[in-house]
Amino acid sequence: MKFLISLAWKNLSRYRRRTIITAVAIAIGIALYIWIDALLLGAEMETVRNLIYFETGPARIMQKKYWEEKDYMLISYYLEDPAAIQAELKKEGYESTQRISFLGNIMNLEQQEGSFQIKMAAIDAKTDGVVFKLEDGIVPENGRFLESGEPEIIIGKDLAEDLDIKLDDWVLVTTKTAGDVYGEAGSWDDLELKVVGLLSTPNPLINKGMAFIPLDYAKQRLMRGQGATDVIVNFPAGADSGSEVEKIKAAIAGLPGAGDWEVLDYKELAREFIMLASTKSGGSKIILFLFFIIAVIGISNTMLMAVFERVKEIGMMRAMGMKDRAIVWAFFLEATGIGFVGSLVGLVLGILLTAYMVIWGLDFSGMIQGMGNIGYRTAGVFKGWWNFDTMLSAFFMGIIISGLVSFIPALRAVRMQITECLRDK
Repeated sequence: MKFLISLAWKNLSRYRRRTIITAVAIAIGIALYIWIDALLLGAEMETVRNLIYFETGPARIMQKKYWEEKDYMLISYYLEDPAAIQAELKKEGYESTQRISFLGNIMNLEQQEGSFQIKMAAIDAKTDGVVFKLEDGIVPENGRFLESGEPEIIIGKDLAEDLDIKLDDWVLVTTKTAGDVYGEAGSWDDLELKVVGLLSTPNPLINKGMAFIPLDYAKQRLMRGQGATDVIVNFPAGADSGSEVEKIKAAIAGLPGAGDWEVLDYKELAREFIMLASTKSGGSKIILFLFFIIAVIGISNTMLMAVFERVKEIGMMRAMGMKDRAIVWAFFLEATGIGFVGSLVGLVLGILLTAYMVIWGLDFSGMIQGMGNIGYRTAGVFKGWWNFDTMLSAFFMGIIISGLVSFIPALRAVRMQITECLRDK
């Protein structure tokens, strides 16, 4: 074995240019795979954070009918006593807040033209912060957060620009009031609201298409002073959402009407994104497959050239008594050496690219603003995420694949007649 390793190393150094070219191709494939995997994983992790902190919350309790017709956000299907739900959750150590989520048409009251349908939420300014980080999206120059009981509104900064709305402007929001918990239709109501804050969050859907008003004001105008469509529940980051949902269900099971409620985690609330993430993961696997093709073609080509250039040498080794198995192993070790060099360089390059992505990221904000919703909940700066499993698997797969594909030209070499090999020029 020592002789075979020495022979393989000698051949690598003898055909240095070809070795370098093949190793570089493998290195580029591995580095790109590691980099793209880090980029996609980083965007996915950032999206999950921004979903939870600004959009869905960790888990929500709502009427089953409201969830079934979630696209219409009908506030007639509301929780009659959300405070009782919160009290039971508090006993089990869960923080929570109430919201009324509904659709509304918004218009600049001064211009009186160009209404725009958006998602709206009436929030409890005192408790919303125990679940969401919405208040972090308002810097001092963009106004302030909501105050309870006032006819005021905060809206996404991008939405405000689209509607030419500025701080202290008045807007008109037209929406439907609640009927009753059995879905009876309400009546239309016009809310005149003062813009007190412009939101600039890491979640582009919030910036582009949402607005928020005080919960108690919305209850008075839309809900006859009672109820809420959602109770949003917080639980520790990193906790298993499935088991937390079961605990929440157990905590509220004894309350009147609990059989008509849904308890859903963020994965169910954002099912479309989860499906998108799975698609992106599949795309990452396709990239890995393309890398395998690069490795197979590069190593096969290198080994075939080695066979054609060393026909007489192979014949001499076999004539002197070298076994076919040893010749196959020599080619295997040579190809594995190329794979090791390429994989090592690709791993180092991939780590450097990932480090740049983790620390600084890439700013796609200009492109995203032009494209609209791309599925990810990130405002434009895509940062990477360390995935050491991917790095190690790419490194070892580069070596393994390089070695395996060498068997085809190696077996071809040992099938040649010794006399034909010796006559080769």
